[in-house]
Amino acid sequence: MSWVADNLNSLQFDSEIREVSFEDNCFILHSDKQKIKARNLCLGTGKAPYVPDCAKPLMGQHCFHASELMTRQPDLRNRKVAVIGGGQTGAEVFLNCLRDKWGKADQ
Repeated sequence: MSWVADNLNSLQFDSEIREVSFEDNCFILHSDKQKIKARNLCLGTGKAPYVPDCAKPLMGQHCFHASELMTRQPDLRNRKVAVIGGGQTGAEVFLNCLRDKWGKADQ
């Protein structure tokens, strides 16, 4: 994260966006001070992991949030694996599974 902050001069911190609209294939971000046009938009919704209520009873050794991967280092050899979620973290977990980071999964 610090590399991004140091190397992308277009980043803006501590800016409250009050509205997002989409016009002419661009996102329009509205703040109290300005409007910013962007082709891409990445949302950071907080630091706390989100687990839907329907999944909470299943959480445990074989079902866990991606935020636990660094401490768990799961052995996925010959296992069937499902990655639930479509955000950046889900994509990284999926890519690491493809690269056999935690062993070659069966599926």
